[in-house]
Amino acid sequence: MSLEQFHRTDLYRELYAPIGIEYQISFALPSTGEEILAIALSRRETDFTDEERELLAVARPHLIQVYRNALHHSDVISRQVLRSAPFADQETLQGLGLTPAQAKVLSLIASGQSTSDIASELRISERTVQKHLQGVYRRLGVSDRSAAIHRAWQAILPSADT
Repeated sequence: MSLEQFHRTDLYRELYAPIGIEYQISFALPSTGEEILAIALSRRETDFTDEERELLAVARPHLIQVYRNALHHSDVISRQVLRSAPFADQETLQGLGLTPAQAKVLSLIASGQSTSDIASELRISERTVQKHLQGVYRRLGVSDRSAAIHRAWQAILPSADT
């Protein structure tokens, strides 16, 4: 699209013109889910040179790797936070009306463990884990894992908006 064509668009008139942006170069990074992650560089006076475009093309794989490393790091930190959360205090979860076994299963699902991981850790069958979860759902008045975890966090951190 030429600069003149761009200037005739609503996008230019409503967004770029008021902030003085004439040139922009951008690229998207691979992402999961429905969100789109992109990097955009904008200029007012001069367009990007071929050398600058080439530099961004060379930098893109490195930026993608940095982004993937950041996601992995966030995941690791989240798991550490969840595992060290006050769920170790089973009394709080039992205070919701859960049995000790149900409280333990709930604390493990809240820390991100799968049914098979929980079964392995507790040395019980996956079916038994499912039965404990059914009891958790019934006692908490919820219908799925997410709602049970949310309810547990509300009990542990009542002032937090989880």
